[in-house]
Amino acid sequence: MAANVSPWSVKGVDPEAREAAKIAARRSGLTVGAWLTQTIRTVQLTGSQQGNAAGTAPQQEPQQQ
Repeated sequence: MAANVSPWSVKGVDPEAREAAKIAARRSGLTVGAWLTQTIRTVQLTGSQQGNAAGTAPQQEPQQQ
C-alpha cells in the first residue's frame, strides 16, 4: 500500500456500527483502518459473512419491511 495515501471517509455508517468497529479494533490491538482492512480482506478471501471470535463484527440481518 502506498505511504502517501490521503485520508478516507465513509459516509452513512451509523454510530452503533462505528462504535462496534472501534471496539473490535481495540480488542484486536489494531487501528480502525487496519482492522477494517483485515476484516474486509478476510471476508473477501473466505466468503464469510459472519463475525468470529477474532474481533470481526457480525453482519446485521436485513430489516424486514
